[in-house]
This record gives sequence, structure tokens and C-alpha cells, in this order.
Amino acid sequence: MAKALAAGTPQLILPFAYDQMDNALRVKRLSAGDWIKPGKRSAVAIADALKKIIEPQSAVQAQTIATRFGGGTGLECAADLIDQFRSNRDSANGSLAKAFTLLKRN
Repeated sequence: MAKALAAGTPQLILPFAYDQMDNALRVKRLSAGDWIKPGKRSAVAIADALKKIIEPQSAVQAQTIATRFGGGTGLECAADLIDQFRSNRDSANGSLAKAFTLLKRN
């Protein structure tokens, strides 16, 4: 699901176990696709759902969602966040050290 969202691809989800229902509801809520309940699946239902998600507005919404991913992989994103955290922590530690030095002088 995440890769399809990052790629800006509308999805049709046919959940049957575990976290798939949650993912299906999330995709629907984001307007990045649709889903069909297990008891409601048929060739006609799947064809109708696919017709809806290949419409231009579905593609536009899926592309809009994709921009939130920033274009990098999950690993790149995690590494960037760690670097930002470390930089902020180092800056904060430096500021605290300066503050303590000033307090000791006074």
C-alpha cells in the first residue's frame, strides 16, 4: 500500500485479513482508491470499482498524496530524520553548554 501511495497509483484493495481492512479504509479516506468488502466481491463489482479509480480525478488525488512522501525511500527518509534530530540535539547541547558557562561566570 505505501509503495502505491508513494508512486501516486490509485488502488483497489480487496482486504481479507490482518491490517488489510485498516489499509483499505485509509486508502478510501485519502481518496487514493477504493475497496470492496469480502462478501460483496464479484466481477461486476470489481470492474465498477476499477472504472472509478482509473478516472482522472483519482489519479490526481493519488499524485497529490505521493507528493507528501517527498520522493525518497523510507530508508532515506529515516536517515534524514535521524540527521535532523542529531543536528538539533547537537545545537541544543551547544546552546545549553554556553548557557551553563554564562551561569557559572555570574
